[in-house]
Amino acid sequence: MPEKFFDKLLNDLQKLFENSDNYDVIIEIGNGDNQQSFKVHSAILCYRCPYLYKELDRKEVHNKENLKTIEKPNLSIKVFDIIIRYIYYGIISLENIDPPIIFDLLITANEYSFEELILYLQSFLIENYSPWLHHNFSKIYNFCFHSEKLENLQTLQKYCDDIILKCPKIIFEFNNLKSLSEIALISLIKRDNLQLDEIEIWNYLIQWGKTKNPNLPDNLIQWTNDDFLTLKNTVQKCLPYIRYFQITGDNIIKNIKPYQQILPSNLWDDLMQYFIAPHLPVSTNILPPRNHQFNISSSTRIPDILRHISPKLSDQYITQTKILAQYIPQTKLFSQYISSNITSPTISTLSSPIYEENWEKNNCEEDNREGNNCEENIHEESTHENNQEENTHENNPKENKENTYENNPEENNLNFVNSNIITRDHMAEIASWIDKTNYNISNIPYDFKLLYCGSTNGFDYTNFWDKCNKIKNILIILKVKNSKEILGGFNPIGWNVETEGYTNTNESFIFSLKNDQNLKSIISRVINPDKSIRNNYLNRYGPIFGEHDFVMYNNFQYACWCIKRDYEQPIRDNPHKFIIDEYEAFQIIKKH
Repeated sequence: MPEKFFDKLLNDLQKLFENSDNYDVIIEIGNGDNQQSFKVHSAILCYRCPYLYKELDRKEVHNKENLKTIEKPNLSIKVFDIIIRYIYYGIISLENIDPPIIFDLLITANEYSFEELILYLQSFLIENYSPWLHHNFSKIYNFCFHSEKLENLQTLQKYCDDIILKCPKIIFEFNNLKSLSEIALISLIKRDNLQLDEIEIWNYLIQWGKTKNPNLPDNLIQWTNDDFLTLKNTVQKCLPYIRYFQITGDNIIKNIKPYQQILPSNLWDDLMQYFIAPHLPVSTNILPPRNHQFNISSSTRIPDILRHISPKLSDQYITQTKILAQYIPQTKLFSQYISSNITSPTISTLSSPIYEENWEKNNCEEDNREGNNCEENIHEESTHENNQEENTHENNPKENKENTYENNPEENNLNFVNSNIITRDHMAEIASWIDKTNYNISNIPYDFKLLYCGSTNGFDYTNFWDKCNKIKNILIILKVKNSKEILGGFNPIGWNVETEGYTNTNESFIFSLKNDQNLKSIISRVINPDKSIRNNYLNRYGPIFGEHDFVMYNNFQYACWCIKRDYEQPIRDNPHKFIIDEYEAFQIIKKH
């Protein structure tokens, strides 16, 4: 094996740079009194920095010394000194370098396409200066998602995604909103996984618009039509991405009505109609609820949140926060932040996917008064207490979710129901809908073969695809938590993990079954066959009927919704995301 004598080589290259022997290029950094010239060699640039060499190749010589000059007036001398030493002998030292300089170094490294240096600097910033990254989130986000070269910034992009997903209020509350660009704000509020209540997003948008127009009166009563027009012109590109129909009526009146003038007139009319008569169609496109995956309580410590992002961050956070004070103007807000996170590091409650109006209907108020959250914390492994519904038939045997018709054919009798959710009456009704005729419990022509049970097999979307992929004639049944509401859908062609997008059938339908609250079942047949069934495994979806008519997403317990699009009628009055405590999948098999 050949020996490698790198130490002597690197030492010689360092001397070549420092002595500038036989240099043929001058790189002028900065301008005016703050300018410095670096004497370098084109041969080194050719192999170590093609970016600068290409720029050099375009230069013409206009001097007797046959020297070429590159000017970089906007580049920091300190940053370029680190860069040029890296180019010559591949060594950098970040000791005693402030995080703003390191970030500028990352920007330059990305511009010059130094891949190994880009990866190192991203990890270094995350592991050593996470509070600085939080405080300057808008600058970081703009850079890593809106630079010309994005392919090498995946580490920082992942870090930003985790912040957005797990502690989004850092984005808006620890930063000067004025520094957040319009394109960055739009890309944030477009996200389905932004973990904020919709009304919070609206309030932040209004606050951002006001910071862009500091001359607007503080008191809304004093606003003129021109003031509202100014705000509208500022935020108008952001307005389409607010999920207005996911905001409660109280918040519509309290927070949105004062700014009614900045909304399209048809949007306000549709909102009013929607809350008065939700079954009537509206002209405005109703965006689906956001995917609220996390429920971080007001007692959650910031280091605990950061532990989900990087284990090193939690241990270093308080020390780094003290260091951070050296680099940030001591505003009142930041002083409060430093104080609260050093003495009692907590973060205010993130948005809950539970909307108050929905859960009043679902009798959740008592749980809330007793201090119990209706939604389990999804950072912990979900548990499910298997409370079974009392069967309406007197002689119905005790249900056992491990039994199937395939395993226990002898139990295929009039009273046996292999379900935690539905009864034989329900089965007869569903069979009648499939064949478009009338059956009763004595002449059901189908076996309901249990394929999957949430409380037994889990609620994750991957489990659904493992059990139900490519199986035809699938019936999905779910029970909404804290209610007797039972929803479902029938898919005759099945879902296919290898097929992304919509598949066509005329025979699918969705439904809401009758119970003590709903005296009559609702069936809604497909009216747009081209969008009847949707496969979207890559984006973590499970069963989807239509565009949004019946959707189960990611962890099904916490992410289901029904918004009328491609089926005859809505099967729920409330389009908000809801929680389930059980769901089942059956294959419908014709009896011989």
